[in-house]
Amino acid sequence: MSNEKNEPTFAELYSESKSSTPADTPNLKVDLDSAHPDLGYYTEINDFKCLSNPPSSYYDPSVRQADRQRLKKGTEAIKHPLDLHGYTKKKAVDEMEARIQKCQSQDQRYLLVIFGKGKTTSKPAVLKPVILSYLIAHPEVLAYELAKPKDGGTGAAYVLLKRGIK
Repeated sequence: MSNEKNEPTFAELYSESKSSTPADTPNLKVDLDSAHPDLGYYTEINDFKCLSNPPSSYYDPSVRQADRQRLKKGTEAIKHPLDLHGYTKKKAVDEMEARIQKCQSQDQRYLLVIFGKGKTTSKPAVLKPVILSYLIAHPEVLAYELAKPKDGGTGAAYVLLKRGIK
């Protein structure tokens, strides 16, 4: 089920390696009232549109200017960065989901996710478009910005999450 731009969905990208166990597939719903179809929202997170060339930054319209500046500068202290080097696409998305939930439960709004730049310059990064597309589609993510060189540059992103429920 490709979209109108013939970009594969996440489900299509990992369908050949997906096991048939129900616990294998996350069942997270997207709030359709806040969906942005042009940015890649689908009804389920595991079937989001995987953009072939996702933007280097994404901001929900509700993000305050001060939060935008913090994210761009990369000045927020990140306690536990998430390094996805060597992960499969599916495992990377599963780890992202777990980390988002953990951060929110600990009331941490900022996250550094490292997905890598790719092994060679002739081949594009494998995880980068998947993870950035996932972040755009995730209902708990307010924004992301590619990281500063000291934190991984174009192979990493700072992420701003909604406040966790107390």
